[in-house]
Order: sequence, then structure tokens, then C-alpha cells
Amino acid sequence: MTGTKLPMHTGGTLEVILAAAAEEFAVNGHSGARMDAIARRAGVNKASIYYHLGGKDALYERVLVDAVRRACAILSARLDESLEPRGRIRAAVFAVLEWYRAVPHLGPIMLREMASGGAGMSEKVMTEVREYLALELRALGIGAPLSCPDAVSDALGNLLLLEGVFFFMAGESFRRRATQLEVMDFSSGFEPEVVAERVAEMIWRNAYRDAGEGEVEHARRS
Repeated sequence: MTGTKLPMHTGGTLEVILAAAAEEFAVNGHSGARMDAIARRAGVNKASIYYHLGGKDALYERVLVDAVRRACAILSARLDESLEPRGRIRAAVFAVLEWYRAVPHLGPIMLREMASGGAGMSEKVMTEVREYLALELRALGIGAPLSCPDAVSDALGNLLLLEGVFFFMAGESFRRRATQLEVMDFSSGFEPEVVAERVAEMIWRNAYRDAGEGEVEHARRS
């Protein structure tokens, strides 16, 4: 992928183009997205997108980079407000919830990327993802290098629980349809905030499962 050029037009126009691009990529994927369609969605001339942002690869990269940086900003802001162990865990979980709601078109894009092994994610995007994962690990209390199998297992388990919130949000349409067809009733007890609280509690319990009752109780009150 080529690097993204600096935009020369107004911030408002840039935001409209990037939002239109995110919608198109979410619906049709990177390979199926068309610059003509993005231009129509944004109400701009296709040539201006090429001139200011580059081609489709550069535009896709910009959408993903901006989305991951948004995630970092949301998590960083929440961590500033709650520095105690349990607060950090809850902040990380609810940051994922806030992020998904702020960038709703990212869900389908990331599902496609996961299925393809990240084929469309450039080195620049992966660098941003690494920064975000480092923030998440810090929020979960994992700042030192993982040097033993148990530490790796704990870190992976907690990280999977945390990232599961994102994919839970991405499955909202599926849950709605499953409820309508009476496959399973997702209408109660599966509200995002309820699920986020449960995930935060699971991570909390996993992180402190080897601690004594007094230590866990002290940490829970912190």
C-alpha cells in the first residue's frame, strides 16, 4: 500500500470522504469497494479523492489508521480517569464499547480482515494496532515481558475476553435476526453495557484468581 498524502481540502470534506469510504469498505470489503461509489457517497469528484488522498489502498489505510488511533485516544482518556487495577480493567472494556459505537463501520471491516489473515492491513496499520494492544495490556496490568507459559496464557485469555467485546458488538444484527427467528432469545441480558460489565468481572476474577481473599477484596474496593 502507498502512504497517504496530506489532505489539501477542508477538514469537514475530509471527514465526509473518510466516512463514505468506511461505509463502502464495510459493505463491499477492500476488493469490492469502488472509488466511484465512495465519491458518490461523499458527494465529491473522484479525481479530488485521488489527488488529495491517493488511490483505494491509501484510502483504506487511512480509514484503518484513523480508526485505531481513535481507539487509542478513547482508551487513554479512560485510563487517565481510573488508575486502580479494577478501574483499569473496566476502563479497557468500556473503551472497546465506546470505540465501536464511535466507528460502527469498523466491525464488518475488521471481521473481513480477521478472516483473511489481515491481508489488507499495511505495515503502518499494524504498527498502530501494536500501540493499541500495548495500551490494552497495560490496562490489564501486563506491562513486563511475558517470560513464562502461565503468564502468556493469562495474558492471552484476558486479551481475548477484552477483544470479544468488539466482536460481540459486531454481531448485533445476527443476534437481532436470531431472536426474530426464535433461534435464541437475545432480547434480555445481552445489552452491551450488561455484557461489558460481565466481561470486566471475568477478567478481574481471572487476574486475581491466585490471590488470597483479603487481597482480592482490597483490590475490589480500590
